[in-house]
Amino acid sequence: VQTNAQGTPLLSSMVSGALEESQAELILLVNADILLFQDLLEVIGWAQASFERFLLIGRRTNVNTSVTKMAARARTLREWNEVRERAKGEGEEHTRWALDYFV
Repeated sequence: VQTNAQGTPLLSSMVSGALEESQAELILLVNADILLFQDLLEVIGWAQASFERFLLIGRRTNVNTSVTKMAARARTLREWNEVRERAKGEGEEHTRWALDYFV
């Protein structure tokens, strides 16, 4: 992966490499500390049905440790929905310039 002068990996290089090496129908780039919820799958399904090619970009909501602990215990869809609603209610959206995941 190519990097800039400061050593930060270039997104364009990561995407190009993934597209060249993969035979997957979709590629998702996301940091390991980001929780993804069921509604993202629904949006991906809609995009696949609506467009031949697409790019989805999202940003994270920062949450406190109580939400993180709740997520660590979540097992059922109902519990995950509770985590999502609590994150929406208590969390803070990261800066609008942040790009945290790509499909």
